[in-house]
Amino acid sequence: MATSIGKLSKSFFVKLLVGIIILPFVFWGMGDVFRGGNQNVIATIDSKKVSTQEFVNHLRRLNLNEEQIKNLPKTNLMEKILSEYIGPKEIGIYPETGEMITLRKGPYGFYMQVGEGTKEKKPKRVSIPKNFEPDEIGLNTAIQLMGLPRKLGFHPETNKTVSAGIGMYGPYILHDKKYKALEKTDNILDIELERAIELIAKPTQRGNATLKTFGEHPTEKKNITAHDGKFGPYVKCGKINASILGDQTIDSLKLEDAIRLIDERKTKMGSKKKKKKVKN
Repeated sequence: MATSIGKLSKSFFVKLLVGIIILPFVFWGMGDVFRGGNQNVIATIDSKKVSTQEFVNHLRRLNLNEEQIKNLPKTNLMEKILSEYIGPKEIGIYPETGEMITLRKGPYGFYMQVGEGTKEKKPKRVSIPKNFEPDEIGLNTAIQLMGLPRKLGFHPETNKTVSAGIGMYGPYILHDKKYKALEKTDNILDIELERAIELIAKPTQRGNATLKTFGEHPTEKKNITAHDGKFGPYVKCGKINASILGDQTIDSLKLEDAIRLIDERKTKMGSKKKKKKVKN
């Protein structure tokens, strides 16, 4: 397949076939694959077939060795590698500048960008809120998101402007130089002044809200709770935080699963401390 993956597709939709990409490497070794000629189809992108060799060529450019490739399923890098070589998805022209709006994926999730920017000026960007499906965003929605922040009106008690926008930590309400996060049921494009005033009136909660309590950890003797943070859902036990990865969700997670995540995280934290002592 002569055409590169980036040129083949303007979409992020990747459907991996049985065995994903690692099976041929694990069972038949890397030698034949790296020498070239392996045209086994291991993925379909926009109805286009992707061969093992084409994917390996991409891995070569990333300077990954055979051992790193074999361990990809354990490191959760597969999605990152795929998203890196699949080109941005074009949504449509932004009327204010006449430039293309593209959907992209960065280290913290999906975002949109207008044009490519210059050395003097960075391109306009906006993060995609968690309650939006990136693949369902059309041009009208994209233009509205790119147009944020928007003015909602004036607060009746202070007569100061209330606005809504998207920042580093997600959608927010801004009033009197103070930010208030939107709740999960709020839509940044639909929220009105009345609802914004209601959110402003609520007391500010320190830290991420507790979404679920699993029960007490048998050895830590503290409750394990679930939260949704900047980098996604996680469980917490005392000072130990462990990310919820893969297909697991806060709703599907059980006490024994939460205990295992905390224990694994504690083990990793312990090994890091030992390495630091050795260096010293």
